[in-house]
Amino acid sequence: MSSITNDVAELESLVESLQAENRILHNTKVQHEFELFELRQNNKKLQLERDQARDACTTMKLILDEAGAAIIHGMKRFREISRDRQAKDLEKGEGLPLFLEKEAPEQTVQ
Repeated sequence: MSSITNDVAELESLVESLQAENRILHNTKVQHEFELFELRQNNKKLQLERDQARDACTTMKLILDEAGAAIIHGMKRFREISRDRQAKDLEKGEGLPLFLEKEAPEQTVQ
């Protein structure tokens, strides 16, 4: 009879131990689920910020591309105007560039 009471006592202590472990695991599970929920919320917020930053970068790139195209167009136009002025000056005979002006032959003194 004592062996049966010992077995029952042993099983009762095992049940109590398993119940305690079950409570601990349940609390840990609840804590992990809460942390997972927070991480998912944080992940959503970071994805939204990333998408907004990506959109801002795309907009900035478009603006810079447009500005670069305007600068290139302005430089080409400036060169055209400069060439036209030089051509008009050459036609008038005015303002020849120094490298195009003929040097007078040097007279040697004898």
